[in-house]
Amino acid sequence: LQTGDAGTALDVDIQLVRAKDVLEELGIPSTIETPTGEQSHILHLLKIDVEGFELKALKGLDLDLYRFRHIVMEYFPDMLRAAGTDPPEVLFYILSHGYTFYEIVGSTGELREINVGDNDATGLRDWAENAEKKSGSGFHINLF
Repeated sequence: LQTGDAGTALDVDIQLVRAKDVLEELGIPSTIETPTGEQSHILHLLKIDVEGFELKALKGLDLDLYRFRHIVMEYFPDMLRAAGTDPPEVLFYILSHGYTFYEIVGSTGELREINVGDNDATGLRDWAENAEKKSGSGFHINLF
């Protein structure tokens, strides 16, 4: 790793590896169905921090194949747009895979369920746009 002056960008080569490929290489089985038809979550936690490329990371992982009990990520609309993603699209993708949204309240660490309306694309878009308008530029929250 190279060091640079405070506040300057570094030129560092990083190997890009898909999480799905790593899980397969390690022999981690995908989500399995129990004899009663329930899904068994072998994987408990996925933490994503990819600076706006969350949707690409999630799609590359394949949430239909690998189910996590919890996903933790930052929802930062400005970074998502800079990466070419419509911010509510990330929320809809996660919701469409059966997840519920919780906000991690910064001062207390408390989990607070986020009501996204009718849990459809329109409800998500309305929630996302209203939350961003109320908070202004640089709005972001931690989702669990």
